[in-house]
Amino acid sequence: MQEPILIDLKLQFTIGGVYGEIPKFTPSKTDYYINVQSDIANVAITPFTDTEYQIAINDKTVESGETCIEDLSTGDNKFEITVRSNSEDKKTYTVNIFREDIQKVIDKFRKLSFTDSQSGVTLKYNLFVPDNYDPNVTYPLVFFLHGAGERGEDLVSVLTANEGATIWAKETEQKKRPCLVLAPQCPMDKGWTSLITAGFEDAYKLTDEGKAAYSLVKEIVATYNIDKRRIYSTGISMGGFGVWALNIRYPYHFAALVPVCSTADSKKVFFLDRKPIWIFTAKRDEFVKAEIVQQNIKALEMADGIQKYTEYSDDAYFYPMAHFSWIPAYANEEMREWMFNQRLF
Repeated sequence: MQEPILIDLKLQFTIGGVYGEIPKFTPSKTDYYINVQSDIANVAITPFTDTEYQIAINDKTVESGETCIEDLSTGDNKFEITVRSNSEDKKTYTVNIFREDIQKVIDKFRKLSFTDSQSGVTLKYNLFVPDNYDPNVTYPLVFFLHGAGERGEDLVSVLTANEGATIWAKETEQKKRPCLVLAPQCPMDKGWTSLITAGFEDAYKLTDEGKAAYSLVKEIVATYNIDKRRIYSTGISMGGFGVWALNIRYPYHFAALVPVCSTADSKKVFFLDRKPIWIFTAKRDEFVKAEIVQQNIKALEMADGIQKYTEYSDDAYFYPMAHFSWIPAYANEEMREWMFNQRLF
């Protein structure tokens, strides 16, 4: 009997998460190696073969054309896809996926606490300071606000849930774009804006926590030698609402704004008419509709605002949902280079 083979093999990762390209599958090649970043936690594996053959992924039987979502651990992950004939002849294809270990970067963040003298709000925060920090040299500051899922007491979750803070602190990034990184944590049941308590009907008012986060930025600027013309702001989802609102309230503080899967008050974005902004969203995002984001775009255009816009298309693959557009957004080196080229006017 002819040796059983896979006709095709489809691998899918949330877009932007693969270092290099996914290798093209050929039935004659049995071993494949792929590297993914730390916030890629799953791979979708879809094997195809003749119906007369049986398929198993790591000894779990699957049907030809069936998509299996497999979890990825940090470090090495091996998936053996076995094709077996009725006569028990078999052939095995091995997919080796290395998921980036971000722990060394996380360990470099200082875990601290700050109490705002005006509101009395206390925020825990993560702060990255370069290993070779020189107080006689000025440094840019990247200010990151997390989403609703990272609220609470687990300060490290702000760094592990996505790469909104850690991407800037990686050794490869620091060699090209040295900076400090500030990532505060919002307490549970609170929000950076009124989004959490009022929903989309009245989502844009800064809370005491949002104001405290701004006070924390000023504290860091006063403590370290920060280039006041190069303080950058970015955030995802609830945190995106927060950095939008902070930039509108304090339009002359941040040199650039990168909000992801979030929106602003379209009636007030004219305050940002001179602000370099790069907006990211996904067309299929069910939480923050692209149509609402586009209202911000139109309002900025009417105010002659300086903005760039990336909208991931309907066919862009995300897991578990398109709201996770922050994964390709922060993986986008063009965006990171663009941001660091901005200076406060």
